[in-house]
Amino acid sequence: MTGFAFNVRLRFSLTLLAVCAVSYMFAASKWTTKVAAQVSRPVLVSEANSTRALAFDSVTHLREPFAVLSPIKWSADANTRVMLFALNLSLMQGEEARNVLAFAEDAAHVVHPLTVEYVGAVPQQEWMSAVVLRLSDDLKGAGDV
Repeated sequence: MTGFAFNVRLRFSLTLLAVCAVSYMFAASKWTTKVAAQVSRPVLVSEANSTRALAFDSVTHLREPFAVLSPIKWSADANTRVMLFALNLSLMQGEEARNVLAFAEDAAHVVHPLTVEYVGAVPQQEWMSAVVLRLSDDLKGAGDV
């Protein structure tokens, strides 16, 4: 009788294991989402012999230094918008500029989040993307970022 009980337990255990494995495979295939990642990391365009990104005011096209508040109010707020240029950066279908994160680090190593308002290919230079950032109010008095 002991051999019979062991054999039943073994069959039950193997059946339970098979059911769990099939359930796991079904759940994994049903609830997982395929994610496509970019092959290369985005790279900010900079001038030769410089680690600073090439940037200018998106409205006036003036180079830095940038004031947090623009002397000319071009939008609902008076914050300056800065345009940067990047390689290997494009939005996937359905993504928006808010899907891109941007940060500025000041001399005291405080990291400030920036709002990304636009990401798109530069006209007639589709290999390069333009990124427009809104300078946040907490950058006032932060100095060089």
